[in-house]
Amino acid sequence: MGESRLRMLRIQKGFSLEEVSKQVGISAGYLSQIESGKRQVNALISEKIAQFFNVSLDDLFEATRYKAVWDH
Repeated sequence: MGESRLRMLRIQKGFSLEEVSKQVGISAGYLSQIESGKRQVNALISEKIAQFFNVSLDDLFEATRYKAVWDH
């Protein structure tokens, strides 16, 4: 499979892992694992990432290799 949508967005917009993770409130390592599909992401973090990139959740998760875990 191709790269995750999240990684493509981050690179396309010129942000480092550190910049995005700081704004979202997670570690760069955690963000890297989300991008690579090694870690699942909960609803709160998903929303923060989508807001940071000003995209919908559908757009964020389109063609990604990871799935959101919708914790309530």
